[in-house]
Amino acid sequence: MTKTDVRLALEIATELTQPEYLDDDRRPLLREDGTPIVPPTVLRDALTAKARAAIQLGASSGGSGDVDWWAEGERALEDLEALDHRDSTVQVNRGTIDVLRAQIDARYGKGDAAPQIAQIIKRWFETRQG
Repeated sequence: MTKTDVRLALEIATELTQPEYLDDDRRPLLREDGTPIVPPTVLRDALTAKARAAIQLGASSGGSGDVDWWAEGERALEDLEALDHRDSTVQVNRGTIDVLRAQIDARYGKGDAAPQIAQIIKRWFETRQG
């Protein structure tokens, strides 16, 4: 994806995670009929896209600019992890969460991130071969 595509993905994902759609606990607001304004699976996809896009923008910006993309990515990832813990009906890819978390940890100088990413990738390949 081009940087413009990444920014567009981030803007769309960010729109779906605004206070007009989520409560203070980052849970989807409900319509009068009890259905969520943003269904949990759409919220999962939006948070995943937001985290990925923010991390990609952070990696490509070199730390310049007025937005801390890494912090944006980390907030989206924390919301995604919270969704994963509270809603058993939403299938969140743990490998995706682990890789995004490892990228953020590596950015903040946590030395165990590279081996963690290698282990995730190794497990992924092992499950595909067996």
